[in-house]
Amino acid sequence: MGDTRRWRSGHAAVYKGEAYDWFEDAAAEPCIILIPREEQPHPVGLQQGDGVVIDEDCYLVDPCDLDTWCRWRWTFTWRGQPFNSGGETDGGMINGVFEGSSQRWAEENGLLREEQFVYSGVFPLDEVSGLKKENEDLLAWWKEQQKPSD
Repeated sequence: MGDTRRWRSGHAAVYKGEAYDWFEDAAAEPCIILIPREEQPHPVGLQQGDGVVIDEDCYLVDPCDLDTWCRWRWTFTWRGQPFNSGGETDGGMINGVFEGSSQRWAEENGLLREEQFVYSGVFPLDEVSGLKKENEDLLAWWKEQQKPSD
């Protein structure tokens, strides 16, 4: 099976050099929540968030204590239309969610209707173009928000 992480949207929060999955929850503000994978060390010096927001083994961290906090997405075009990449699949294929606005185009081109206005498909890599990664630096944004307004 192909590496479905390749060309897939994602996110990371790096605490003391270790990258963790994360999410936000109003119950934890102003902190974000780090979720270690099974093989990862538990973040030292952080309050465990069990019962605060979720039942998983999670930890609360103030963004000012992070090395990096970001998210990214991969996009491409197929037959001239925009898609958000879901990652590489087996056999030189890539899946994606249609980001265009024409339901008619989506249906005429054989995309799978997931919801009322959500269409997806799996495409040969040699038929897609403009594959690019878009990064969003959430830590820089957060630091900007912390500055006093004039």
